[in-house]
Amino acid sequence: MTIKTTTTRQASKASERPPTAPMDQCKDSKKTGDEFHHRVEAVLENWRSWAKGVAFSGLMTPLQFFAVVLWVLESHKGDELPEDQLKTALSHWKRVIDRGINEAILIPLHGVSLLPVPEANQSEWVLSVGQLTDLMEHLPWAFDLRWALENFSKGADENAEEIKTWQEAAELHKSQSEGGKKPEWTHAKLKPICEAVESGVKPTLIAKKAGITRQALEGALKKYKANPNGHDKPDLGQIQAATSARGGAALQDHWTNVKAA
Repeated sequence: MTIKTTTTRQASKASERPPTAPMDQCKDSKKTGDEFHHRVEAVLENWRSWAKGVAFSGLMTPLQFFAVVLWVLESHKGDELPEDQLKTALSHWKRVIDRGINEAILIPLHGVSLLPVPEANQSEWVLSVGQLTDLMEHLPWAFDLRWALENFSKGADENAEEIKTWQEAAELHKSQSEGGKKPEWTHAKLKPICEAVESGVKPTLIAKKAGITRQALEGALKKYKANPNGHDKPDLGQIQAATSARGGAALQDHWTNVKAA
């Protein structure tokens, strides 16, 4: 009885506290040496390490969700977002998560126990992909999160097929060029080629086997060396919008006055 009374009193006191934005409380948004948008970019660049786990478990951290959002926004635009647009877009999506939690559409879960987190700043928390998908149905416009994660998981599967030699990589690239196609340089292909060049294999030899010019190969290697993790983002033919059972605008008034929030 004592425990029950104490718990009730604590819950009562908690209900009297002024509401705070969950995204401002969680560890994902604690200030570090990097700004928030830089951390989101880093998570996106490292997508191979978490994509399949998220697709399998149906759970993702806020930063992983924002990384998928960033991928969709840049794919929709066809180019990387300038820093000012990136900051603005992510700040709006942070408000989306806050609203979703405040409206009880989203429930932050403890990263280990998977039980609801009473105070988001007490631990690193995760969100249910199912609940995030439900949140999308409340928005005026949103992308299909499950479809996006399927693309990430598929990309992770393809990348897992390790190419051991530069000859295999070059032959694969050439075969993908058949029919006038322009294949993308991936981490799986560039890694053995980069290692071969560093060990003394001439780029001209590799380029010839790949069916491209030396200049094209050296350009790809230069970008790869500058950012090895910046390759292999899943490819989008088109952005797939989320289908809404609620008409897609059930919470529209919550986002029409974003600047006033």
